[in-house]
Amino acid sequence: AAASFGMGGFVGLVVHVPLYLEQVIGLSASQAGTALMALMVGTPIGAVFSGRAMAKLEHYKRVGLVAMPVGILAMLSLAWFGPSMPLIGIEIALALTGFSVGTMFPVTTVSVQNAVDRRHLGVATGVLNFSRQLASALMVAAFGTIMLSVAGRAVVGGELGSTAPTFPHVADMAHGYRFVFLAAAASMALGLISFILMEERPLRSSTELPPAALEV
Repeated sequence: AAASFGMGGFVGLVVHVPLYLEQVIGLSASQAGTALMALMVGTPIGAVFSGRAMAKLEHYKRVGLVAMPVGILAMLSLAWFGPSMPLIGIEIALALTGFSVGTMFPVTTVSVQNAVDRRHLGVATGVLNFSRQLASALMVAAFGTIMLSVAGRAVVGGELGSTAPTFPHVADMAHGYRFVFLAAAASMALGLISFILMEERPLRSSTELPPAALEV
């Protein structure tokens, strides 16, 4: 659940952040793609940092437990102050979000693999990846639904009862993306709650077999 909510929110942001940067901030398509690098680069950095920390920390969940609230706060800051924030502030918020989500991925993957017998590693990893992809597809659709329901009324019916469709104003788009960022924060919060509830089992070494495997 933690991996699904984290990945779902991340992929939803990857799809919608460039549109936000174009339609609200006023960047070109190429500039928006370049600005998205802050989110994309922050994720592998967080994953590498978390993975290395797991080998040294007895309570390996602590890195994610500290980083995830930072990402949630970054999304809330974009929701409330996004249009008025300078581009560098938006980039910092995206980088912190990517880093915080990235810290969760190695921990959840290793924890799932650590909890099953060696002969079930492939099945457990496959189920984990499937749940991530399913959550990503659902979250992208959910973010799009939120955006259209809040800011898309002008496209469908125009203003003041007019039947002629009109393109929504920048203020309407900014208002819609506010709820998208709130939804991303909520998804990350659910991932954090699942992460907190996840059992933190001692990690076995590469040569150590679980008791169930020894009985076979």
